[in-house]
Amino acid sequence: ITLTIPLKASPGPLSVAVSSSDNKPILTSGSINIGDPMAAIRAAQQEAARKAAAQKAAEAQKNAQKAQQQAQADPGNAQLAAEAARQKEAAAQAAQQLAEAKRQAEIQAQTTERTRLASLQADADAKRLTALRAAEARRAAQLEAQRQAQIRKNQTQQHNNPGPGPGPGPSIPTADPGKSMALTRQGYDLSSQGQYAEAAALLQQALDIDPTNTRARDGLVTTLNNEATEAGRSQKFDDAIKMRLQALTAKPDDDFTKKSLALSYYNYGITLYNGGQKDKAVDQWKQTLKWAPPGEQLASDAQKMIGRAGR
Repeated sequence: ITLTIPLKASPGPLSVAVSSSDNKPILTSGSINIGDPMAAIRAAQQEAARKAAAQKAAEAQKNAQKAQQQAQADPGNAQLAAEAARQKEAAAQAAQQLAEAKRQAEIQAQTTERTRLASLQADADAKRLTALRAAEARRAAQLEAQRQAQIRKNQTQQHNNPGPGPGPGPSIPTADPGKSMALTRQGYDLSSQGQYAEAAALLQQALDIDPTNTRARDGLVTTLNNEATEAGRSQKFDDAIKMRLQALTAKPDDDFTKKSLALSYYNYGITLYNGGQKDKAVDQWKQTLKWAPPGEQLASDAQKMIGRAGR
């Protein structure tokens, strides 16, 4: 089996082609997630910078204390007093540099973790969509078999009981499972191609036609979550949150969507916090606590960030 991957690719879902040894396509449409290979390197660089700044700050503080002691030992020496003041200023600057290095290291660590979580979520979304498509295909086959069986049954009944003549005609069904399943298949195909908005519209239409179509419901939830993940990567957290809330409207008890919604709120909070909007950030983290399962690391991180913001 040959797996073809472009040499240059952005972090996140990556379209791939899979072929057998005789060059016959096995998977014409698929994706893997390569994450962000540079995230760990950037985090290591920021941590190294923080350690260097900490060492420099410690040395500057030591030099300042030594100069202060020398100046105190010889109060009349103006040169020692000036040197003590200079070393004190250098120590203050080193402390500021250390604080900035710590802040940058913390931001990079949060970004790396956010990228890791997004990568895991994208992988889970892809696996879930594959499973749903397989289940949808099985369901479609079952419905078609049932339809054919019903046709044969009706034909047999008409042959055995021809009746007195034409009647008032069949009643109009309240749902059209066949049309609903056709729309569902179209929605799944579009979703697998990354056309999430169009897919969601078709799946919602399929669900409106037949509210018992669980495949359309599951596909709609997965598609909305995939679309929300893409929005989150583009920092469009408002859109991501709206999509996940819409998914919960379709399936209120979906634990995966709840956890994903909690993550979207958390990431939005981090972005607002880094932009200096602490109050708005705290509002997002409170929503994280609302949706994240108790005991989850994400809930603990949100609580820590609320405390760090001083709220």
